[in-house]
Amino acid sequence: MSQRFFECGRHAEIYVKARPRYSEEVFDLIFRYCQTRGGKFKLAVDVACGTGHQSTLPLVERFEKVMGLDVSKEQLKQAPKNVANMEFKQSTAEMLCCDPNSVDFACGLHWFNIPEFFSEVERVLSPGGCLAVYCYGWVSLQQSAAQDILQRFITSKLCDYHNNGTRMCTDWYKDVELPFQETQSLLEVYRGSAIDENPRFTAVFTATILLGRKPL
Repeated sequence: MSQRFFECGRHAEIYVKARPRYSEEVFDLIFRYCQTRGGKFKLAVDVACGTGHQSTLPLVERFEKVMGLDVSKEQLKQAPKNVANMEFKQSTAEMLCCDPNSVDFACGLHWFNIPEFFSEVERVLSPGGCLAVYCYGWVSLQQSAAQDILQRFITSKLCDYHNNGTRMCTDWYKDVELPFQETQSLLEVYRGSAIDENPRFTAVFTATILLGRKPL
């Protein structure tokens, strides 16, 4: 079963404001992988989409239709509205509300029952469809004093609260194997503002990207 977070409305409100976004470079890398392997671009599904701002929304310009799925109703309440080719549904990762061979692109992983999720991915992906698994680890602040404070906070306060999903991200997916013969692993380093209210704190994010293609 998927791990469940953000069931409280207040948590979802904080998530949509504070969760860092991925850069366009991350999505460009993923899109090129699909494009160079003859991928189709009709339906993309973002599994465990959260509020939909991190991955679902950036996919709308690349696919004819995009669907965001999440187990939390409160997260979905914070999702973007009135986007013509995007919709959101409540769904678990282990029982996706998609027809067999209907999805050209899927993304998500680290909060799931992985064997059950991979089984569902193989069921719903179209022949030649792609699965992208990506996340960022701990942020790195360019200001050394701020980075020292952040690192002490991580090691002294946060490490006790790590779970398997968090460790999967901070370990760069080193123990994850996608269920396809054709796979690729990438790293993308990009910069962004870690704190919207204080853009002086410029952050460096490193995204780990695993890509796999279902056989034709």
